[in-house]
Amino acid sequence: MKKGRDYIEKPIIDVDSGKLLGYVEGFKTDEDQRIAGIYLKTVHKEQAYLPFAMVSSLGRDAVLVQGPLVVSSLEKVVEKRAGSLVMTVSGDSMGTIEDIILEEKDGTITGYEVSDGLLMDVVMGRKIVPTSNVLAYHEDAVIIGDTHPD
Repeated sequence: MKKGRDYIEKPIIDVDSGKLLGYVEGFKTDEDQRIAGIYLKTVHKEQAYLPFAMVSSLGRDAVLVQGPLVVSSLEKVVEKRAGSLVMTVSGDSMGTIEDIILEEKDGTITGYEVSDGLLMDVVMGRKIVPTSNVLAYHEDAVIIGDTHPD
């Protein structure tokens, strides 16, 4: 398992043609806690989005994509949202999602790295929230079970 940031700036290569499409900038996730797609910067310095269905492998050194419509599947990116707020069911803020922990073989997200601000990150470290603790997921907020009894 790797963190999403381990893939940042890795090349994205079309297996069929050997063509370099661009470099990973980030991942878009869906409500099922899977990777929906990859944000990338193309070789022409444009931002684009590639659906995860086109990914054939998340390798150690590159992301390989394959399919007859890979290049035409690149979509222009209008806006990328900041990290989702993480809240407990009791209404306590845990911070924001800063990274994902993913299974490279199938794009399943196994957890989220949560930041509670720079000072708390330095003092306490970032928290890892397993996806099994997620009760509701949306790009605006992620709701998790209470982490401590009150």
